[in-house]
Amino acid sequence: MNWSYIPEKYAKECPEKEAVIFEDRRITYGELSERVNALAKGLLDLGLGKGDIIAILLYNCSEFMELTFAINKIGAAWLPLNWRLAGEELAYILNHGEAKMLFSEADFYETLTNIKDKLPKIKNYIGVGKTVSAGWESYDDIIKRNSGIEVPTAIVELDDLERLMYTSGTTAHPKGVMITYENLYWKNVGHIITLNLTSDEKSLVVGPLYHVGGMDLCATAVLQLGGSIFILRRFDAIKVLETIDKERITQIWLAPAMINMLLQEPTFGNYDVSSVRLVIDGGEKMPLPLIEEAKGQ
Repeated sequence: MNWSYIPEKYAKECPEKEAVIFEDRRITYGELSERVNALAKGLLDLGLGKGDIIAILLYNCSEFMELTFAINKIGAAWLPLNWRLAGEELAYILNHGEAKMLFSEADFYETLTNIKDKLPKIKNYIGVGKTVSAGWESYDDIIKRNSGIEVPTAIVELDDLERLMYTSGTTAHPKGVMITYENLYWKNVGHIITLNLTSDEKSLVVGPLYHVGGMDLCATAVLQLGGSIFILRRFDAIKVLETIDKERITQIWLAPAMINMLLQEPTFGNYDVSSVRLVIDGGEKMPLPLIEEAKGQ
């Protein structure tokens, strides 16, 4: 089952329902499906197709989610990159993963320019945002010129590669972990059943989307149900509390350090966080006293 069926399915069932909310953008499932199709057409026009690896080096944003669907729609696999890595580390992963295309943004142009001559397999560089570096194509231009075009969804098998994620490489070079469509599907089903998720979920994404904490513990299962995800570019305690209060967030993934920062925020009591029914912990062990303190809020 191709992951890109999500926007297509809910564009038919509930086109006006909000799917992805990021900063001032509130993208409905109908709009998401249109943008995914336009982006997929752009990828095909640039010669990408089934089995190709396409890399993503972005801070959290709505485009990140659009890319996961569009890349899978053409049968390709996406490779998320940790934006904390140095140039040489990025070059190693891009070459080892045999990425043919790279999506990134202004904050990383200088780093990528410095290693560009070490990336012979990457043929296309696509820039997200208003500022696009020389020699890069604009993400927004791809969307605009292909608006309204529908692209057939590539047929994939359960054991086909959906994404390629690299380990942190703490003991040696990072290793590519091959995540299949079957992995993704049953992981989502497991979360839906275990966590009692529903289509009414409003999930707040504050962990980086290049990591399973931000992507898989907050976004994919909720979208599989037709819920809504709210994305913050990076973790910020005040913005987290404001979003929970304003949008009536129902679930969130937080590392223990993030939870501690929220509880220590002097203005914590000014926000209504009663809508949150589920806090998913990850990244490190959660101390019992911190759990008890969080449960008391």
